[in-house]
Amino acid sequence: MEFNKWLDEYINDERTANFYGNWNIKLKRDEAFADGIEQRNYDIAKKLLATGANTNYIHEITGLSINDIKKLKQKSYYSNFLITFLNVLDNYLKLLKTLFHF
Repeated sequence: MEFNKWLDEYINDERTANFYGNWNIKLKRDEAFADGIEQRNYDIAKKLLATGANTNYIHEITGLSINDIKKLKQKSYYSNFLITFLNVLDNYLKLLKTLFHF
């Protein structure tokens, strides 16, 4: 019974609550910072892929896994394909409008 009383007092103590509350805030801040760094690494990898850099080089610079870089490369390929296709379609529609005056 004595231990339960001590534990209850410890848990409900204002200093304990402040300590763990501040610790929780620090952990969340550190996690957000790490997420920001990871996102920045993905942004750098995308730019390097656009310049034609190879996967191993991007891995060395960003620390991203080879597999993640390959996935990013594949997404980039499909995105570029779609953008190119839409641009060609847009130009084709402009040409049709010019030819048929509509």
